[in-house]
Amino acid sequence: MTLPKSSTGRSSSGRAGRLERGDHLRPRRRGANFGATIPPRAEKYEHAHEVIQIVQALWGSWDKDAWLLDVDGKRFADMDKIQPVNLQGKHAASRGPLPIPPSEQGQPVIFQAGGGGYGLELAGRYASGVYANPYTIETPGPSARPCGTPPSAPDATRTR
Repeated sequence: MTLPKSSTGRSSSGRAGRLERGDHLRPRRRGANFGATIPPRAEKYEHAHEVIQIVQALWGSWDKDAWLLDVDGKRFADMDKIQPVNLQGKHAASRGPLPIPPSEQGQPVIFQAGGGGYGLELAGRYASGVYANPYTIETPGPSARPCGTPPSAPDATRTR
């Protein structure tokens, strides 16, 4: 299951926690589709980059063996194996570790929706999957460009 998650509007730590809790509650893999919902296009994807970096840092703030669950010793976790995340960007920030341990899967899978230049660049960096238009190499769409080529300018000719 993949849930759409806007990269705007909520704190990165709150978003990371909700997704991680969902990953704990369901035995199957769960994913998050990170998109951006505010214009202009370059700024919304800049925001999405920051949010994903923070969310992934929060998901990785616990070592795999940090969760002790030692009831007799009254230790929930080994605090030496939990690293704080102190990131400050232009659009997003976070302090401290995620307050819950990692799921069995480690982190939710990341998806990105969109086949434009900025969306494909975001997907290439972070996503495990992409929701995009069904173009092929033989019949490329209007935003087709060689893989790994960053967008040179906002794609102002396309509307969504």
